Amino acid sequence: MAVKLHILFCTVFAVAFQAVAALVIPEGDVYNDPDYMIISEAENGNQLSVGGTLNVNGLLVGNNSYFSEAEVEGEVNAGSVYVGGGSRGCKLLVKNGGVMRADSLRLYGDATTGIPYSELRNSISVTGSGSLLDISGHLNIWSPDAPGEVGQYGIPREIPAYLQVGSGAEVSVDTVSVENGSWIAVREGGRFTVRSDLDVSEERMSLMIGSTLTVEGHLRGLTSIEKGRRVNASSVLGNMNVRGLLSGTGTDHISVEGDLSISEDGTLELSARETLHVSGDVQLGGVLTVLMDDDATVHEFGDRVQLFEIGGNVSGSFKRVDLISSGTSLQWDASELSATGAVYAIPEPSTIALMGLAGAMLFSVRKHTAHH
Repeated sequence: MAVKLHILFCTVFAVAFQAVAALVIPEGDVYNDPDYMIISEAENGNQLSVGGTLNVNGLLVGNNSYFSEAEVEGEVNAGSVYVGGGSRGCKLLVKNGGVMRADSLRLYGDATTGIPYSELRNSISVTGSGSLLDISGHLNIWSPDAPGEVGQYGIPREIPAYLQVGSGAEVSVDTVSVENGSWIAVREGGRFTVRSDLDVSEERMSLMIGSTLTVEGHLRGLTSIEKGRRVNASSVLGNMNVRGLLSGTGTDHISVEGDLSISEDGTLELSARETLHVSGDVQLGGVLTVLMDDDATVHEFGDRVQLFEIGGNVSGSFKRVDLISSGTSLQWDASELSATGAVYAIPEPSTIALMGLAGAMLFSVRKHTAHH
């Protein structure tokens, strides 16, 4: 299908470009390219705009060029994607519900002996409700280890690269690495998901208020979840202080290999099928929220649900425990939660009254039996 060419006018970083012919794939159009597509001055006036669907073997945003830009509001399916190779001021924008899927993605920084203006940074931005950048393989964000500092001239200084995830958008990767001064910023309403292990101490990542980080493998290097941040993880290696919210990833457990502290502002969120395993000591505080029901679980009177298994000492208590059940005839007894790590299903008071004395005695026996 023929690709329509539109004329754009732009002035960027004090360099005036005359009329440039941008490569535009309008909504409803499908464009297939079995080779690599290069976005540069020589190829297509530095501009790619995808409102329809682009299927391409590989995509280079910037090829020894300045200010190359790819804007995705439709759908892009690609093999390898490179942003900023030998270039400066290049951008990949996935926005307004756009979707980009790729096998791998590499974002490059640069170095300069002059002033590393922020306009020279290569970047990826994923913003807007429903926008998605999904990398089935590795995401690498790299910039050179340049030794220059502010006030030094003639010595190369780093121009870092960065990726940001905005409100309503998600970036999902299998593995990720961030090198030298480059970084990832997950902003309010943004979600970043890693389908394998993540060592935050090695990767430069900023979690803003209202952001969500999900790690489906082992999470290392994150010692504190700050207020207003959400972390979903099934395995935490090291001590963890929860001032925000810690939740699982839908498996049958959350494990913390170390000590766990839940501050007065913190929240621990579990489902009834998840057990929290902590190898060290636990300091309780804040709020515990447990979704007691799901499609695969039906509870009866006297059922015992083990929520915690603690290897060390337990101190403190939750200031509030929310045991959320969709059933109309069950409540949950959490009176022994701190001591045993378990809660017990009990009938509502009105149900006990209807059961009569014999039923109440039977319930008491069942609850006693469930303790053992």
